[in-house]
Amino acid sequence: MRYIYLLYIALFLLACSKVGEKNSSDLPNQKVEGTSCKAGTIYDSTVHAKNYIYYSFSNGVNGANGAISTCVSDYMSYFFVINGAASTQKYNFFINNMALATNNHSYLDITNYYGIYYNKYKLSVVNASNNQVVAEKNFNFEKNKSYSLFIADTGSKTSLVQILDKVSRPQNDSVKIRFANMSPDISGMDFYSANGGKLIASNIQYTEVTPFISLKATNNLAFDIYEGGTKNLLARSSLTSLYALNYYTVMASGYKKLNSTEGKLRVETIKHF
Repeated sequence: MRYIYLLYIALFLLACSKVGEKNSSDLPNQKVEGTSCKAGTIYDSTVHAKNYIYYSFSNGVNGANGAISTCVSDYMSYFFVINGAASTQKYNFFINNMALATNNHSYLDITNYYGIYYNKYKLSVVNASNNQVVAEKNFNFEKNKSYSLFIADTGSKTSLVQILDKVSRPQNDSVKIRFANMSPDISGMDFYSANGGKLIASNIQYTEVTPFISLKATNNLAFDIYEGGTKNLLARSSLTSLYALNYYTVMASGYKKLNSTEGKLRVETIKHF
């Protein structure tokens, strides 16, 4: 009888020791097409990420309202990839050895937004023609945050750059826009509006991305890049329209010293989503 009594005490103490422990089953189950969000799974989350950025950062709410045809969870992190590596080479992109649904990226390609359970992950850029890893780095992805991942430079110097997307909702007549220097041989860069020559961002270093700023929506706008602090015009973007309530990245990439189709310095205006 004494042994049974001691057994009960041992079982009681064991149960108490488990109180407060967390594991994946303790996390809230968020429905996704009849299933649950799973740690270690990549979801195509373009719709949710757009609504998340549009509503969450400006209104302080977690997630978006409405029907979302993918995993929606307060424990998710969101990211997309911009290929700024000035080369004819195509790349595949892996996160913890899981391939993205859209791969075989060409220069200047931009992916959908993807959602993944918040954690630290190993990100890999792989040569699509021979499956050789050309860049690899570990990054933290925090819950309820969105990131841009830039592939920069080429060959043995190919690198990955992670940028936290801090944005707020544009005014009804405006856009949110930022400027990125992914040109390896220009350490400082100035961005100007080609329409009127107004300085917008100055002395942007290689792999640096400015915070989002507000500009009025407009048609037929181009951007110029200059060497920092000089009047030496390096490149001009093609004319583009900035549509109200949207988000844009103006990215300089390529090399000042090269003049090949892929390698030359260029400026691209990239519309998110």
